[in-house]
Amino acid sequence: MKEAIRRHIVEKARLLFETRGFRATTVEDIAAAAGMSKPTLYNYFPGKEVLLLHVVEQMNTEFDEAIDPIIRCDKPFEERLFDIVSASLTYFREHRGIIRLAMFEYRVLIQAMIDKNHGPASFLKIRDARIRKLEEFFRDGLASSELESRLHPRFLGRCLLGILSEYYLAYAGERKDGSEHDVNRLSTDIVNVLLHGIVHKDGPHKMSADQTTQSDWRS
Repeated sequence: MKEAIRRHIVEKARLLFETRGFRATTVEDIAAAAGMSKPTLYNYFPGKEVLLLHVVEQMNTEFDEAIDPIIRCDKPFEERLFDIVSASLTYFREHRGIIRLAMFEYRVLIQAMIDKNHGPASFLKIRDARIRKLEEFFRDGLASSELESRLHPRFLGRCLLGILSEYYLAYAGERKDGSEHDVNRLSTDIVNVLLHGIVHKDGPHKMSADQTTQSDWRS
């Protein structure tokens, strides 16, 4: 029962943080949205800073829950790679508000982690866990001879995570709301670069104007 109440409070805090911003949201606002008094809310959380940390932790859990089943499924490697990229970009696009909040309130999150005796290393642990999962994913591709055998799977995992991290930041900036079509096209581009590289296989190749023009939101 207590855990259900805590989840309810976190959900209400997340909605308020996304719509009003962290600094404009008060503990009183969160308590009212959760249907309780301020003193009652303090029985569950010591302040909105810790609530923000829980919101970001929830976001990380959601992201992993979207990706993990794809990594473990029995589809062909290239299909899984596309689905991982597409699911990641879709999540970034749909949750860019909370992602942007996590970026802008990074100092608040660090202090909240220190207060909980987690420390900033918590984020590094999350990143390392994702790299390990992607390493195993690419190891499967190597085992099936679908990838260049001289490349280390951990290196490939870092490459993919690095590309996704760049678009994590790009979507948070909300320069443009990419459509589902844009996500599919960008996912295809990323997969093609990872699997086939950027050098034309038949030697020097002069690109046409259409080929060199990229949509603004991806640049």
